[in-house]
Amino acid sequence: MRKDIWREAGSRIKRTGFLFLCFLTAAGFFAAGFSAYRKTAAGSFYISGYYKEAQISAGDMKKFLENQSHEKSKGRNLDILQTAGWARTDDISFERADGTEEEGILFQVCGSMEVLFSDGLCGGNLPWREDKSGCVISTALAWELYGGKEAVGNQIFVQGREYFIRGILEEDKSFLAVPAQESDQMENFRMKYKSAKEPVSAAESFLYQMTGKQPDAVFEGVFFAGLSRIILFVTILILEVFCLVVLWRRIRKIETGRVRIPLKIILSLLFFMLFFLEGFRAFSFSWDYLPSMWSDLSFYPQLFKEKAEMVKKLLETQLCPADEMTLACLWKTGVCSAAGTAAGCLLHFLRK
Repeated sequence: MRKDIWREAGSRIKRTGFLFLCFLTAAGFFAAGFSAYRKTAAGSFYISGYYKEAQISAGDMKKFLENQSHEKSKGRNLDILQTAGWARTDDISFERADGTEEEGILFQVCGSMEVLFSDGLCGGNLPWREDKSGCVISTALAWELYGGKEAVGNQIFVQGREYFIRGILEEDKSFLAVPAQESDQMENFRMKYKSAKEPVSAAESFLYQMTGKQPDAVFEGVFFAGLSRIILFVTILILEVFCLVVLWRRIRKIETGRVRIPLKIILSLLFFMLFFLEGFRAFSFSWDYLPSMWSDLSFYPQLFKEKAEMVKKLLETQLCPADEMTLACLWKTGVCSAAGTAAGCLLHFLRK
């Protein structure tokens, strides 16, 4: 008899422990997914235009931006706060003062480095615009050249020029970013909006005015942030349905009709209110994602086709570190949300 009691108690403890493990697993994945979503959402204020060849010199780009800042906005206001142009060159040799060399990626940046490297600074600062001898390097390059992250203030030589390291960026690729010279040719561009609601078409028009050509590929931060929101919306919706089923079953057990019926109404209203509020937030995009006429039934099929083509082009393009991070965080949001939902579903069915 005692053995049966202990066996049953042990079985309950194991089951409770497994359920608790499922709960912790689901909570951990959801926390990681939400953290990745926040990083993706931070990119909704940015748009990048990628070209297959150089479009404008750094000097001409500076003149264009100066002229734009003095012109009055016409029509719909495109509130672009900052713009950066850059050129990327692979397999460049970086040399320490003692002659030690490592190869990596060189970014020549015209404009605000804060736009191109909007996140990930783990030491020092980004060079200011007048700082022609300052540069930033990745943590991967810092480890390869200096044996650690404490590299701020050190000298580094690139293509015969001397620079001083102002900041360190958290990145697993070896790269160095320096201010562009007047004659350096800019190939790609990244812009920061004041509002994520600004239309992408207006930014494309801005790039056309500056370069005389539409970009070959466009990275829309608001699009990928929207995909991340939709992933979270679906995940939360599934969990809300599970909660609704559990509460509905408990309410049905209430014998008093005066209590049971109002609770059912309140629960139903609460669920649909959350559904519409969360759905509205998840599918909130810029004006480019809305048809000019609601009777235009071909708008969204054409839009889906355009976005699929855009993603295909981007996957074939060498993206800047900030855009690469946005895509990585989107992928992480999807994986963590799926894993957390699976753990939550397992927990729900095991509790029965």
